[in-house]
Amino acid sequence: MAGNEYFERSSWSRVRTLSRRSRPLERGASTRERTLRAVATILPGVAVCAVGVIIMAATTAYAYGVPARSPAAQTVRKAGITAVTHAVAGIHLNVAKPATAVGRTLYYTDVSCPSITLCVGVVNGDVTYSSASAGGLGSTWSTPVSIDPAGDLVGVSCATVTFCLAVDFKGNAFVYNGTSWSEQAGITPSGFVGVSCASTSFCVAVDQGNFAWRYDGSSWAHTNGALVANSAISSVSCPTASFCIAVDSAGQAIEYSAGTWMAPVTIGSGPVNDVSCASTSFCVAAQASGSSIIYDGTTWLAGESIDPQGGLTQVACAGLWSCLAGDSKGNLLRFDGTWSQPIAVVPSTYEFVALSCPSKTQCVGFAFDPSSKSVTFMGLRVRPPMSGYWEVASDGGLFAFGNAAFYGSMGGKPLNAPIVGMASTPGDAGYWEVASDGGLFAFGNAAFHGSMGGKHLNAPIVGMAATPSGMGYWEVASDGGLFAFGNAKFYGSMGAKHLNQPIVGMASTPDGKGYWEVAADGGLFAFGDAHFYGSMGAKHLNEPIVAMVATASGGGYWEVAADGGLFAFGNAGFFGSMGGKPLNKPVVSMAATPTGAGYSEVATDGGLFNFGNAKFYGSMGGNFLNKPIVGMATS
Repeated sequence: MAGNEYFERSSWSRVRTLSRRSRPLERGASTRERTLRAVATILPGVAVCAVGVIIMAATTAYAYGVPARSPAAQTVRKAGITAVTHAVAGIHLNVAKPATAVGRTLYYTDVSCPSITLCVGVVNGDVTYSSASAGGLGSTWSTPVSIDPAGDLVGVSCATVTFCLAVDFKGNAFVYNGTSWSEQAGITPSGFVGVSCASTSFCVAVDQGNFAWRYDGSSWAHTNGALVANSAISSVSCPTASFCIAVDSAGQAIEYSAGTWMAPVTIGSGPVNDVSCASTSFCVAAQASGSSIIYDGTTWLAGESIDPQGGLTQVACAGLWSCLAGDSKGNLLRFDGTWSQPIAVVPSTYEFVALSCPSKTQCVGFAFDPSSKSVTFMGLRVRPPMSGYWEVASDGGLFAFGNAAFYGSMGGKPLNAPIVGMASTPGDAGYWEVASDGGLFAFGNAAFHGSMGGKHLNAPIVGMAATPSGMGYWEVASDGGLFAFGNAKFYGSMGAKHLNQPIVGMASTPDGKGYWEVAADGGLFAFGDAHFYGSMGAKHLNEPIVAMVATASGGGYWEVAADGGLFAFGNAGFFGSMGGKPLNKPVVSMAATPTGAGYSEVATDGGLFNFGNAKFYGSMGGNFLNKPIVGMATS
């Protein structure tokens, strides 16, 4: 997820905009008094630039305290568009505005993109589809099809291209099977405010009574009690069938884990308008105050004020440390380990009201201008994931290749002990170097959370691994002793236990709730939720194992030997190795590509060897080095 730029309710003085995950945040004496309705329009089609991500903006303005069916409800018109193209802050945009009027009242809007080939938008009681085309996803939209006579669709979530669930403000649900929609009427008398589907058999919809309803593919069931009291649930996100996060108007988050909703936890002051979870160990909540709050799988971190211009209304995360947020002033903010400044993509009168990112490079969203009653469609070509890697030497010198950036190093600086390894932050905007005495050095957006530097060690440190959120890390010693810092947890180690050969490296599971240690003889030891899939322990090796890497899913791993021999276990694929081939210097480390369909081996002279889909962007091989290379990491 390196260096990616991704994009996935705040209030006016008397008006509030709501979208699928952010519903009315104000509560009065009755449901009617609490009801905030929206008005707007959707364009059935739009021509935009040929490449990239399209953000379709259609929208929603809520007249505070005005019933939806009252004469005060506004009408927006739809028709042709005039398109302009521009680039700002490295983001290529196609912006289009309605040229003339078409009468249609819109009460709610939402969008969900289950893949880079399909997006499903709901507006009022209609559904419209955008498929991948020559113009890019979102460049054209189908003619709206009415599925909800009540015209009250408030949310849609698609688990696959052949399964979507839409819900409305009257408590009805609508299931899409890839070709048509079927209605399930009267699910809740309170009326829904949002929905999130992790699979075709696990969806969670939240209602105005603050109940969570679970859909298992055939039937509905709800919680025994309201998730919160004296506030309003505004959004829910379920990345898996066993984990969800809901947020509310009182700054609280409620976690669903292993079939149970936990007690609310205060994560910020003031309303939380939206939440998006890329996994069980990474969620981002967007506050009306303009702050973002990150969940790292264990705790909610302190809120970070990122948008002083306008309150955050939407957030969508395509992966770990890969998000896009929109606000009430026409701005988008990208997150790739650090938040960008607000980027004005439409006039400040516009508010983002729906956002979906099917990949790290594509997003589709809706925005609306309540003052001019105009809809804006935006095309967005997002910078692709970084491709590159770093090599680090024992003197701390660091060398960056491809799109991997240089943020500094310990090269040329005094060290008490040599560097033995490195790890990069999840957003690849920083990295750490670790020394054999446990000293740790942070660069870029990598934070220092402590180290074993200056402390007694029974055996030298030989490697490190970072947590998925990058808010912590582990150091591992050659005797198997393991030391956890920041949000990294200790789940056991081989410290003080018998080892046939010393430990030479480690790797973390994807959720950070476990890890492996690997020894020079190939023996492998699993802790926490890490599973054992086999190892080279007790098997013949021509040369000792020097490092290991886990697959992105955690369902497998590789071990690499000093002669370049590589051994794959679990779901790790074998794509070749330097085993049995001539080497100028021994292999000392390895790294896998983000997809797991390839890997690189690096030698002490900086020579680098790529297999599978790993690309070569240069290396220190054949170049002068003050000290040997000891490790690497990919961006």
